[in-house]
Amino acid sequence: TNGTDPTDDLVNYSNNLSSIYLDVNTPAYRVAQRFAVAVFYFATKGDEWDAGMQWLQPGLNECDYPGIRCEEVTIPSISLAEALKNPDYLPRHSDGTVDTTTERMIVEINLPESNLSGKLPNELMTFPFLKRLGLWSNQIEGQIPGNIGRLQNLESLLLDDNNFTGDIAAGIGSLGKLKMLSLGFNPNMGGQIPFGIGNLYDLEALLLPNMSLRGNLPSSMQNLEKLKNLELQSNDLRGGLPEWLGFLTNLEKLNLSGNGFNGKIPEGLSKLINLRELELQDNDLGTIPCSALEKVAILSANCQSIDGTSCDCCTLCV
Repeated sequence: TNGTDPTDDLVNYSNNLSSIYLDVNTPAYRVAQRFAVAVFYFATKGDEWDAGMQWLQPGLNECDYPGIRCEEVTIPSISLAEALKNPDYLPRHSDGTVDTTTERMIVEINLPESNLSGKLPNELMTFPFLKRLGLWSNQIEGQIPGNIGRLQNLESLLLDDNNFTGDIAAGIGSLGKLKMLSLGFNPNMGGQIPFGIGNLYDLEALLLPNMSLRGNLPSSMQNLEKLKNLELQSNDLRGGLPEWLGFLTNLEKLNLSGNGFNGKIPEGLSKLINLRELELQDNDLGTIPCSALEKVAILSANCQSIDGTSCDCCTLCV
């Protein structure tokens, strides 16, 4: 973009959109997809990406851009020209009252370690078939867009190791198909863990380490019965460890180290028959009851510590 305003670049790209690839008869869903990809590119300074050289090339389908994966999907065949006649209503293919067609639609965006910066635009949330958004280890700033809950097919949200700020977007609690949520190593993202996290019944991995989270663990988390990996280390979480942790019987890894948890280790931890890694160091939890955790292969705490969390049977002393 040679130093020009990204907004100007987007306008110029949009003005040429029909002449280089699309026309008024192209399905509106495809037009919206192509436009949203361009907005994402300019908003995150695509001309500085490590993988951005082939993006927005004339005649190249956006499904063939580096980091994009598409699948053949049934969509309404309504054209852009028809959609513009009623811009407040765009039918779904499941309505049953509209003609449909098949198009390649974006289901994954994977651009980790690619030198993305800037902010995530709201338009990124207009990919209705997106299953995976992997943008870890970049320099993306600002807050996660509040309308992220529109990505109803999302299964993996991987935004760790960036420069995000603000609280965890409450809309994440609406992502009912989510299996993996990774937001860690965004040290300026904080607030409390949203109560809506407990609505993610299919969640298998919740990775929120090295952030600025505070407060207690929300009781709604006891609903996460499919959870296998829970990492909340190096935050400012407080209070006692809840007894309902024992309800999460599929847990294989639990890391709560480096917080302000206090009180006693709940007896419910003995119910975690699949637990293989447990890290509790740098809290104030007293002595770990070794007899209840005999099957844990990796058990980490402040061994023989006068203060904090101590353990006579730990495999790793810190």
